[in-house]
Amino acid sequence: MNAVAEIPFDASSSRSGSASAVDPHPLAAATWLAAGLVMLFVTSNPFYTGTIGLCAIVVYIAHRRRDRRRLDLLLVIGVAFTALTVPLNLLTGSSGATPLFDLPTITLPGWLASVRFGGTVTAESLVYAVAQATGIAAIVALVCAFNAAVDHFRLLRLVPPGLAQLGIIVTIGLLLIPETLVRAAALHEARIVRGHHRGLRALPSLVLPLLAEALERSVQRAESLDARGFGRLSSHRGGVEALVAVAGIVSAAFGAFAYHYSYMHALSLVCLVAGGAAVAIVVWRQSRAGGAVRMRHSAMSAADVAVMCAACIGVSMFIALRVLGAGGLTYVPFPTLYVPPFEVAPAIACLLLLAPVVRSTGSESP
Repeated sequence: MNAVAEIPFDASSSRSGSASAVDPHPLAAATWLAAGLVMLFVTSNPFYTGTIGLCAIVVYIAHRRRDRRRLDLLLVIGVAFTALTVPLNLLTGSSGATPLFDLPTITLPGWLASVRFGGTVTAESLVYAVAQATGIAAIVALVCAFNAAVDHFRLLRLVPPGLAQLGIIVTIGLLLIPETLVRAAALHEARIVRGHHRGLRALPSLVLPLLAEALERSVQRAESLDARGFGRLSSHRGGVEALVAVAGIVSAAFGAFAYHYSYMHALSLVCLVAGGAAVAIVVWRQSRAGGAVRMRHSAMSAADVAVMCAACIGVSMFIALRVLGAGGLTYVPFPTLYVPPFEVAPAIACLLLLAPVVRSTGSESP
């Protein structure tokens, strides 16, 4: 029987006890993130997507303590690259009846599908590109706020044993960029103290030690995971269950595709539900056969429950308003020039995403 050790992968990544006391429960943070993403995918209204993005930035600032400021650069770079999507969308084609100005036109050869860049830029395309960039920026802000608020190692403990390997991969992936930024900043400061060159000439001497250190840490982390039994958390009793899981994923994907692109709604729903149920059963059986023992369970406070309830209420309001066709929560896939509505009920649903800020303030107060 394997025991899951309740310690992080390495000592340098552990959090202090005071910081962990302010952290929301991983399940509450994951629920908040999922609610925000669903709300973004439900509507293309830039007023609502912008409000969700601003709420995510406020949550990020509320959880931005000294040990988590490494995500600042990631947030800034993400928003900057998001802004670049506006000129890219305008260059790849515009449609609409309100021309603004003309760009030089470049048409690729026929063997490259005669793709045209440039041309007339319309007001409809500009508004549409800005709206799409606002939604992408909101997604970046939500992800950064989630990474700043959650303790990734507590999140890993909640992963079912049948998905232990996947949980480890996702956790390490979430920590890769922040840890790399921290080490790059430390190496850069060390080079400045030693009087080395700055600018582009110093880039090779900065990248090579960073890469070597990353490889060394990856080996140490792999040995640490193996010593703690993470490599033996799931069952290895044959490939039948793996085939069932793959078939379930294919069935669910087919059902989702057929539901949106065909009239076989009944059959598509059956495939979707049957595929999801097959995957859930395989994960449940793998979890029972893994034999993992949880030495410690993370307790959920009343504030965490409040955050989960606020997120669920907000996303439920969004979905209900979208189904009823109210609140201006329509999704417009084509460029149009109009002022979208901004009503009270969807705005309140967006503001419910500020619940982690209230929780963080209450946890820090004596």
